[in-house]
Amino acid sequence: MKAFAQVTIPDPASALPGWKISSLGQMVSEFLRYSLVFGGLAMFVFLIMGGFKLLTSGGDSGKVKEGTDNITLAVVGFFVIFAAYWLIQIVGFVFNLPV
Repeated sequence: MKAFAQVTIPDPASALPGWKISSLGQMVSEFLRYSLVFGGLAMFVFLIMGGFKLLTSGGDSGKVKEGTDNITLAVVGFFVIFAAYWLIQIVGFVFNLPV
């Protein structure tokens, strides 16, 4: 009979096919790889929504403001994701970290 301290817990990432993640840093690196893609897709969707609100506003100043705010926030949000990605890349380069 095994004691509790002798039980081995399997790595949860090993259950997912194709994943070779062995540390938290590697998981963050994998997340960063796809963050620009998801950010770009989100920006595209919000730009389309903002443009649609502008086109269907009919001159209503509230809807025009809502559409322009939507477009502005989409561009600013993508810029934040883009800047964060490159900031992490620069920090990884300066400190010689595999990112």
